[in-house]
Amino acid sequence: MERITNRRVILIILIALLLVCLLGILAYNVFLRGAGDDVAGGIPPTATPVPTEETLEDDVTPEEVLTPTPTRVITGQETTEATVEATDEGVVEPAETPTPRPTTPPATSVAITPSVIEVPDLSQIDEILENGGFEEGFQENGVGTSWGSFQTGSVNVAFSQETAELFVFEGNFAQRISVEHAVEADRFAGIYQTVEVVPGEVYTLTLHGQIRSGFGDVNQSGYGYRMQYVIDYEGDTNWQNIPADEWVELPWDEQLLGGSEFEFGAYTTHITPTNEVMTLFVRSWNKWPIQSLAEYTLDGLSLVGPLPGQTLMVSTGTGGETGLASGGPAAGGATGTPTAGGDQLVDGGLPTTGITAPAAFMHDGRFWGGVIVLLLLALGAIYRAKWRW
Repeated sequence: MERITNRRVILIILIALLLVCLLGILAYNVFLRGAGDDVAGGIPPTATPVPTEETLEDDVTPEEVLTPTPTRVITGQETTEATVEATDEGVVEPAETPTPRPTTPPATSVAITPSVIEVPDLSQIDEILENGGFEEGFQENGVGTSWGSFQTGSVNVAFSQETAELFVFEGNFAQRISVEHAVEADRFAGIYQTVEVVPGEVYTLTLHGQIRSGFGDVNQSGYGYRMQYVIDYEGDTNWQNIPADEWVELPWDEQLLGGSEFEFGAYTTHITPTNEVMTLFVRSWNKWPIQSLAEYTLDGLSLVGPLPGQTLMVSTGTGGETGLASGGPAAGGATGTPTAGGDQLVDGGLPTTGITAPAAFMHDGRFWGGVIVLLLLALGAIYRAKWRW
């Protein structure tokens, strides 16, 4: 019986020790660490701005200043430490001056300028030739305005405006070229115009015309009256510099000069300029030295394609967006901490350094670990004492 009583005493002592430990831990967290709860449980203190041109007060140490903790900087530039200069009154600075902490400058909005380039506006499709229908008048030499003329010798050539309805394709006027008394073969007469175009773009060339001769039949004249055109892609105005094999013969047959009905021949093709200017030549061709009159009529000349000089302003950047040079929220809503040079940080702002909130003892793993150890000891003592009620 005495042995059992001794074991009970030992168990009571262990339980008493357990209670004393629990009360001690509770008192420590409530009375000794409670002072820090006011800081930890409230709003985190803001960073105290530190003057950059004045010395810190003697009663404030660098450790007491709460400063933001920066992360890596985008630009990678090293931050030059600020130095304190002596004032004009001869104030002697202390031997070791605390390095001023970077402050947070106010947010300044800087517009991001996009890169803008000019490109041709290929959507502007229109007529390139001037006075291609000859409705804008004629010059004193009988050639339509905006057009030039050329001819060979040894033949009589006359340029004039055509007004007869039978010889006008559209509108009220057309260009007539009259040729007679050719005493040599291969006599030419024609008109030309130099135009501005967009290189590399496709243009549609359309020509309308008539060939009227005293034969009225290619078989009788031996194809003696023809018409041709050519494009000089360099913009040259001298028709004689163009090789003969580059001229394109138009598929228009002769019609009887004294007939009562006439038709206009039509020709359409697509061309691609290689330069910013080119010249269109159209000419009559008397193959043989025939003295009789031949008349050539041109009307409805057209060159349709992109208008030159029309451009669009195209942005190659992110125009219209606004970035923050320093301070304030970073782009995308993230908050960054600037360095002394105003560079934006990559990561978001970190918590302010200094006093942190202590963990409540009810959530402290060490506390509960100690409790478990004590309980295990108490259970062991009960087992060994073989408690009996």
